[in-house]
Amino acid sequence: MPREPKARPEALLKVGKVASAHGLAGGLNIYSYTHPPARIFSYQPWLIGTGPADVRPFTLANARMLPRRIVAFLREVRDRNTAEAMKGLWIFIAREQVPREAGEFLWDELVGCRVRSEDGQVLGEVVRVVDFGAQDILVVDGQDAQGRRGEWMIPFTEAVVRAVRPHEEIVITMLEGLDACFTPRW
Repeated sequence: MPREPKARPEALLKVGKVASAHGLAGGLNIYSYTHPPARIFSYQPWLIGTGPADVRPFTLANARMLPRRIVAFLREVRDRNTAEAMKGLWIFIAREQVPREAGEFLWDELVGCRVRSEDGQVLGEVVRVVDFGAQDILVVDGQDAQGRRGEWMIPFTEAVVRAVRPHEEIVITMLEGLDACFTPRW
């Protein structure tokens, strides 16, 4: 199975993955990375391949939501053998297809960013973004003010995040109590 590629920020956005074949008619079990998962249906064409430099366009013909996955049928995939050969491939779309308002960021623009406080303390690097319901959380691999290695879980809110330079840096305000969002590695 291919390693998870990082999409080039100027070109493609990873929105899902082919998990396995479904049925005999070329159906695919898909994991959607969009929020909500059904949003993946609104993007056409799907660019499917091992990475951003190795994709082919596919047209979604039909799909349905199941409790833990999506079953998708593509016009270009008509049999189980073809569907099985696609297992593990990534689904990309053209980045400009995603509508955004000013001040909105895609998660992949945040992963890899250096995080620092307004006073210059470097906390670490964003390794992933998670959604626990109330707001998105930046998971930052780094260190605290005492130099202990560990993981920060920084709320991505207006009260905490002061500036974002996508793919580069996030500046935060160290609010009182935010140090409780650090878990050291022992």
